[in-house]
Amino acid sequence: MSKLNYSNFINDFIEDTRQKNNGVLCIFTDIDGTLPLSNNFKHAVIRTKNTLQKQMMFIANTGRTPKDLKGMLERLNIPSQIFDEILGNNGATSKYMKMSISKDNVSDILHKFIELGGEEGDVRYVAEDDIYIHRDEASTTYYSNKPHIELDDIIQKANSVNINKLTLTGSKEVIDKLIEYIEKCGYKCNIHVGNTKFRTRDKSKSRRRVDITSNECSKGIITKKVLRDLNLESFMVMGNDENDITMFKAAIEKKGYIVLVKHEEIEITKKIVKELKAYTTSIGKDWNEVKITFIEENEMNNFLEFMASRAKMKGQGNFLENLKVTSIRTSTMATKLIGYEDVTR
Repeated sequence: MSKLNYSNFINDFIEDTRQKNNGVLCIFTDIDGTLPLSNNFKHAVIRTKNTLQKQMMFIANTGRTPKDLKGMLERLNIPSQIFDEILGNNGATSKYMKMSISKDNVSDILHKFIELGGEEGDVRYVAEDDIYIHRDEASTTYYSNKPHIELDDIIQKANSVNINKLTLTGSKEVIDKLIEYIEKCGYKCNIHVGNTKFRTRDKSKSRRRVDITSNECSKGIITKKVLRDLNLESFMVMGNDENDITMFKAAIEKKGYIVLVKHEEIEITKKIVKELKAYTTSIGKDWNEVKITFIEENEMNNFLEFMASRAKMKGQGNFLENLKVTSIRTSTMATKLIGYEDVTR
């Protein structure tokens, strides 16, 4: 694989957008583990967007509901307007599409989960922008500062709403067996696996989580739909976890640019790269030509500002010529190339 350093990667992206998008920088980004949501991040994004004005589309592509994301940003004093669009529930909920899972599939999956040893308290689901949880102390505590609806009989009530995303948490053994069952049944679902600290007594440890959505939606599917609707060709995707894989695959298919943010568990990053390499080969493309770079989450602020500064230097849009760029640490980024463990082996 030809790893691109920050400078080359950003230069290529800017040149590509100039030729294909009339200079519009289109970025789809995961949230948790990818963006360092903080005051510094807020100012970095605001400065970046002020520099690029209407020449930047910054699109959240998240497993969260849009309402949950907006609420979290509000609690952090970060304006939700930093995102031009919010694509929620792994592509299931946005103004572009709303997809629900078959009620028969949901019912069978839930009963199988309990049969395998899963607990009712580990069942969560989303309908539109509402998060439904089981009423118990651990679940209520976890969602204490987030909008949610508590149910005493969460499994029975599942058939009364159109579920966009079903989330189940448990041991690796339970989740692996459940996924095997879903795949064996041939249900029309997309499965996104990850880790979570939901209802975890030891906060230093994570448990396995599976997000289930309709097979007609994923982060990758919604990425391609938005590109079609906006008539854009060049784009960048940023993510760090397994539920971002479909978004990365969309970038490989469409010759987009991938920013893979190092996961706190490096084995997950290695697993993602392994799957992407196999996928690249399966569609007849050359992995060495995939446009990908690797960064740490705490480098994201500098990455975004460096991109804005390079776009201005390259005259990305005539309106940029007289704009003043403030607090951009270009010297840091220009000299700090990709000092990163090789996760592609």
